[in-house]
Amino acid sequence: MKELRSYTEEERREKARLETMQQEGADESKLKQQRTVVEETSQMIPNTQKRLETAAKDLVSFLDSNTPTEETAATALKATTEFVDAQTIITELKESNYL
Repeated sequence: MKELRSYTEEERREKARLETMQQEGADESKLKQQRTVVEETSQMIPNTQKRLETAAKDLVSFLDSNTPTEETAATALKATTEFVDAQTIITELKESNYL
């Protein structure tokens, strides 16, 4: 999620920079370079989002297939930091509409 947020924020910053450059009448070669930066950053977002969705689905599948059925084993698993972290990530992804 951090990577996706980072690219999204970078895209916003670079678009703002391009707009500022345009308003200030920057040289066309500089504008072309900045457009390339914006385009490259924008292209990373769908790829990153797809990898995040795939990883989240894999995590859900893993948790579903590896959750013990016995109460004591389930209690022990749920107490692990990794399980709690995984559940937290899944919840965040669902709330962010990435899953």
